[in-house]
Parts: sequence; structure tokens; C-alpha cells
Amino acid sequence: MCVLAQQKTVSGVVKNENGQPLQGVSVILKGTSIGTTTSNDGKYSLQLSNNNGTLVFTYIGYAALEIPVKEKAAIDVKLISETNPLNDVVVIGYGTQRKKDLTGSISTVDSKVITKVATNDVLKAIQGQMAGVNVNGSGQPGAGMNIQIRGASSLNNNSPLYIVDGVQTAVGDLVTSDIESIQVLKDGSAASIYGVRAMNGVVIITTKRGRTGKLKLDYSGYYGWQKITKRYDVANTSGYQMLVNEASVNAEPDVPLKPANDPSSPYYVKNINTDWQDEVFKTGNIQEHTVGVSGGTDAAKYYVSMNYYDHTATVKGQGPYWKHTSLHCKCNSNASCL
Repeated sequence: MCVLAQQKTVSGVVKNENGQPLQGVSVILKGTSIGTTTSNDGKYSLQLSNNNGTLVFTYIGYAALEIPVKEKAAIDVKLISETNPLNDVVVIGYGTQRKKDLTGSISTVDSKVITKVATNDVLKAIQGQMAGVNVNGSGQPGAGMNIQIRGASSLNNNSPLYIVDGVQTAVGDLVTSDIESIQVLKDGSAASIYGVRAMNGVVIITTKRGRTGKLKLDYSGYYGWQKITKRYDVANTSGYQMLVNEASVNAEPDVPLKPANDPSSPYYVKNINTDWQDEVFKTGNIQEHTVGVSGGTDAAKYYVSMNYYDHTATVKGQGPYWKHTSLHCKCNSNASCL
């Protein structure tokens, strides 16, 4: 006995919602490798072995469509364009993107690391935390910090571009307690996103924001002392007299010694017991207090914080104090914040 498989031809036209033919639409028998594509006038033709099957029509930018074959010999199709959901759109300029999609070098420091440093200076908080990012300053309380990414690249200005919550701006009055995370784009490829201002790198700062829930009150603070950890040994009166005598002998070896410890000698010295380190250095103190209020609903979220920072220098006559008070207020949705 000989059994012949029955062949069936299914054909049709594929168009969009405006009635225009679509070229290159993939037409495949579901679960198999049998398929074809539409011609420039949207037509297709497919040989099937039976009526049991489903045709799958797919095209970039359009929703996929499945149609059972059954007894049909002609199947015309209309594909509907598919709108990408908002969460599929990645904004890479003055915004965010998934870290795995980045092609350039990036370093990230989160708030847990930043708050461990006893300072309210945002740049000082990332000092030593990122490879290739050099942060330095004079050490004077209240003095600004300089940051260089990948070293000096210009004779004029080596400052990076600062992006705070998606807006190009200066770090300004931002304090560490308001920071959620800091990202640094170190490659020159950042210029393709932010322009020529990004030639020295980009520092992207995200501040804290309110979350849905009941009102939440947070407090963080510390108080500490600062002292010079290493001091030099200095000579007292007798030690200084000995040094003067040795210097006199070395300078005038043929002249009789005029001892510095002889009151009748012109080299006589006395009351040389001043340790100028004691006169210059003192114990400084540092304290910071932050109170934050956050919360909100699905309609509106808010975050308000108050920061007080006080830093006394370890050098007498310097400052003598540097005090800083800031108010950070952030609202989103339909809320207003003044």
C-alpha cells in the first residue's frame, strides 16, 4: 500500500493598519522551520502538508499575530504597529541606563560608603573610593576640593561635568547626607552623550527622594576631635646650646670656642624652651547633625532634610570655625515644595 501526503497551498497579503503592503514579514508554521517572507507587494505563499497548524506573522515594530489554517486557502493579514512601553526606553543623556549596557568605564559609590566619612563635602567623601579619580584639597576647613578624572587633560580647566538629578549644575550646597549614589563616567566616550564638556569625565549625583509610606523621621549625627598625629622632636635650652656650640666650631675651627652656655659669651642663649608646635597646633573638633523627613502616597512623595555642620581647624588662627547649614527639599508628582 502506498500513502501520499496531501499538499496544500496557503497564500495571502500582509498589510499594515493603513492598508499598505509590508515587505519582509516573516510567515512561519508554528512549531516548525517551515516558513517564508512577504514580497515587496506584501504577498506570500506557503506549502503545507495538512490543515492542522497555525501561521505566525512577525515584523519589527508590529505586534505578532497567530492565525489557525483550518480549511482556509487564502489568509490576508493586517498587522498593528506596537508602541514600546516607556520602561523599555533608555535615556543615556542626563539620565540613567542599565549598568550592563554601558560600554565605558564607570565607578559607583552608594550612600552607605559616603556616610562613613566624617565630612559633609560630597567630593571629599569619594576621596580614595574610586580608581582613576583623584580628589585633593588644601585641608583647610571649608576649602573646596579639586577632582581630576584620568589625570590632567587640559592646561586650563580639568574639572569634570556635574549632573545632579539629571540637571547640569555645580555640586553647590549638597551634603553627603542628601546623596543616594554617585557615579563617575571616566571614559572619553562620555562626550558622545554629554558633549565636549564631558571631556574631563562626568560625575552623576542622585539625591535621596521620598518613598510611598507613612511619614518617616531620620536623624544622623556625630561629634569628634581632630589632632595632629605626628609631631617633631625639638631641642630644649641645653640641647640648643649644644647645637650652637657645634655650629660655631664647624664654622670657625681656628677660633677659640665661644660657648653658647657661657653668660659672658656673645653666643650665649637662654630661655630657648618654646615648642612652636604647641603655639601653632591645637585640638580641633568636628560635628554634623542631619534631620530628614520623608514619605508620601502614590500621588505625591516628599523628602526634606536639614543639615548642620561645624568644623574647627587644628591650626590656631585658621578659621577659627567653618559652619554650614543647608536645607534640602525634594518633591515629585503633583506635590509642591518651597
